[in-house]
Amino acid sequence: MMLGVAEKKNPLGPAGELTRQTVRTLRLRRNLQYKQISEALAAVGRPIPTLGLSRLEDGDRRVDVDDLVALSLVFDLPAAGFLLPGSYREGQQIEVAPGHMMRAEDAWRKVGGDEGWPRKGLTAEDGVRLAAVLAPIGDAVRAALAAGATPGEIRAWVDNVIKAAVVSDDQ
Repeated sequence: MMLGVAEKKNPLGPAGELTRQTVRTLRLRRNLQYKQISEALAAVGRPIPTLGLSRLEDGDRRVDVDDLVALSLVFDLPAAGFLLPGSYREGQQIEVAPGHMMRAEDAWRKVGGDEGWPRKGLTAEDGVRLAAVLAPIGDAVRAALAAGATPGEIRAWVDNVIKAAVVSDDQ
């Protein structure tokens, strides 16, 4: 141990580290400021101040279960998507708890449910194509947030778009 640097009593485990990285990655990819995320979290009933978000990304603030649910709502990502890698090779071993390794697909079934995420039958290439197709929607959501729309208003708008698409597919 270095002089003057205190060792953490209970350092982040693999899931905490991945959650920290995922929040940072999503914020940067979506070009969001801490203030925007903080406001969106407050809108879903789980305020985290901007300093708290910065500390979370730096690994100096832990994410509790209620934080995880709120982050899942704000970023529209299943909670398991913060805890486990989003892409992996079949049979790949991942660390799910300190010193506990298991196959990634088994971890997804245990943490993400039977279906898990990524969805069965989708390859990494499918995920990249889907992300490219959905990117304009993400841009529209960011623009709506910047224009003052609330996450609830945006969710209602997206739900209506999906309903209209389903109706047109049924005809």
